[in-house]
Amino acid sequence: MPKTIELKAANSDVKAKIGDKLGYSFHEHMSVGFWAEFEIEDETVLRHSGTDTVYNTPERMNEPGMAGADAARTTFFFEAISTGTSLLIVRNIFRGDIESEYKFRINVS
Repeated sequence: MPKTIELKAANSDVKAKIGDKLGYSFHEHMSVGFWAEFEIEDETVLRHSGTDTVYNTPERMNEPGMAGADAARTTFFFEAISTGTSLLIVRNIFRGDIESEYKFRINVS
């Protein structure tokens, strides 16, 4: 049965089965300059299956002149699609500079 695996900075070697989902969550605040990006080494083993963003104050997003209401918790979702190993690199960005980088070796069986 497929499961969802939460990717954390301290867990760099991850075992998954075909069909498992993997999620990496981070704080995003685009108007301040916080976001993240990812790179998948082998997209025949692992694919990006979606991104989910939950805003802290969604009711304020459409207020005229509102700045800074876009703080959110965003999750990148990935799916293990075939056996093999793929490196997943996630970079947390602050104002265009890499603030932190995490490398996850995803081993799919």
